[in-house]
Amino acid sequence: MTLSALIRRTIVQWSLWRSHRETRRAIPQLAAIDKRRTECRRHHRRGAAALDLEAKRITTAALAEKRVQ
Repeated sequence: MTLSALIRRTIVQWSLWRSHRETRRAIPQLAAIDKRRTECRRHHRRGAAALDLEAKRITTAALAEKRVQ
């Protein structure tokens, strides 16, 4: 991997981490869903896909609300 690719990859990963953190702070329900999803996956339980859909629904509703304001 070239140095420029490594730098670009690092910057993109940092940007994604920061936006994920900001989103979870702005919408606390997503942070709770992340914790429940982690538990489901750690214990090999069903339900992680349903939690993904719930998170998607919450995010869509938040973005639609922001657009209206």
